[in-house]
Amino acid sequence: VPCYNEEPVIAETHRRLSAFLEGLGARDGLRTEIIYVDDGSADETPRLLRRIQDDDPSVRVVRFSRNFGHQVAVTAGIEHARGDAVVLIDADLQ
Repeated sequence: VPCYNEEPVIAETHRRLSAFLEGLGARDGLRTEIIYVDDGSADETPRLLRRIQDDDPSVRVVRFSRNFGHQVAVTAGIEHARGDAVVLIDADLQ
């Protein structure tokens, strides 16, 4: 999940993604992870992502020192994925 200044939406995004993945795992027995890539946010996104990661063992956060752009953030998320498949979604759930 590439993130850039997502403070207003990141908690709700995580709530929805977690609920969906929990249902998917319960139904199909899949193990899942969520990788958030903070693309140099200037708001509270990094702090919120750290809190989410601390509270949820299925979450990993990659943090860039500055903004590199959406595609670089997506690529970093793919490179850090440990699973057999990757699904991309933006932090606003579109």
